[in-house]
Amino acid sequence: MNNIFSIICMLFALAGCQTSNDETYRAQQASAPQLKEAFSEPIALSARKLSFSDDGRYFILADSHNQVGVFNSGSREALVTLQWPTTLNMIQGAGFIDPDRYFYAVNKMVDKPTPHNVSIREVGAEQDQYYYEFEGNHGDRPIFANSSYVAYGDEMVNWHTGEKYAVRTAHQLNPRDYTLTASGRVLSSNYYSDEILLHAPLTDDYLWIDSGLSNFRSGITPSERYIIAQAYDGGCRVWPVPALKPVQSCGRGGWSDADHANIAMHPSDDSFVASAGGRVEAYRLVEGVHQQVFARTLPNAVTSLALSANHRVALGDSTGHIEVWDTELGTLLGQVDLQLDPGGHLLAFAPSGKQLLYGGASDFKVHLFDIPE
Repeated sequence: MNNIFSIICMLFALAGCQTSNDETYRAQQASAPQLKEAFSEPIALSARKLSFSDDGRYFILADSHNQVGVFNSGSREALVTLQWPTTLNMIQGAGFIDPDRYFYAVNKMVDKPTPHNVSIREVGAEQDQYYYEFEGNHGDRPIFANSSYVAYGDEMVNWHTGEKYAVRTAHQLNPRDYTLTASGRVLSSNYYSDEILLHAPLTDDYLWIDSGLSNFRSGITPSERYIIAQAYDGGCRVWPVPALKPVQSCGRGGWSDADHANIAMHPSDDSFVASAGGRVEAYRLVEGVHQQVFARTLPNAVTSLALSANHRVALGDSTGHIEVWDTELGTLLGQVDLQLDPGGHLLAFAPSGKQLLYGGASDFKVHLFDIPE
């Protein structure tokens, strides 16, 4: 009986804590300034890729089918505009590999057989520095590139030397959360099981992880020291690499899955932010121990996340509402309502944390916001 009474008391205490948190959140939301739109660019279809260069001088945007653009962050001038005359294409990747070079990957469906290719160019150049067509066909899986390698499906290539490597993935045909690391390792997970695989194609070393989660998203920190998985039911796990210890829990699972789960990594240190449904939590990993530094529960499902170098969190929900938080101070820096219907959203911080790119699925625009100081 005493145990039951203790549990009831604990539940009431948690409810009181939640009420206090909700009141604090509503008070901040009522007084937070609006994000200031500095720029918007129409795109033909929904946004597929958004990112800044590491030094913040440029940003790149790509829609889902036929447009890639590179812009000067200061003047907002379009430096590069690549367009294809038909929507019978699929843009499978775009981003910067260093401050002065970018890549884009296009599946030209009008060509037979359909080649999945990647191009690397210097900003301002009219010709590719590197072009490669992958041999395999893995559908619309993403294509990645960094300063040394390009990867797609079961193939990785050193684009400086042309040397090719076979890639193992958690599922041969349909891996989830496929990610290429800076050192040339590939992290993937399995749609149909709880498995995560980290593979090093250069040495054929690999690490299998049984996550214990049934429906989840996964990622790896830039240092490649930790693997994180966030389940749709709120459960969260962290593994050190190599995974020699039992998993650490950074969130408890609930009774049912949420509509959305997301993970965003810090650009340089071992920090991350994760969400399930409307719950958002930010963590720092110190010697393998996770420290929660921020937590909020929003009324609507969070559909996109971004984490800046100065530990600001941007989140977009299913209604088109965007918020930017300082996780160190716990303050809401700015917000904006774009009043969009539910759909996919993309968020990307400038390296300074003072600007935010947003791309939605319904208004066919990419927005650049200044964040109030």
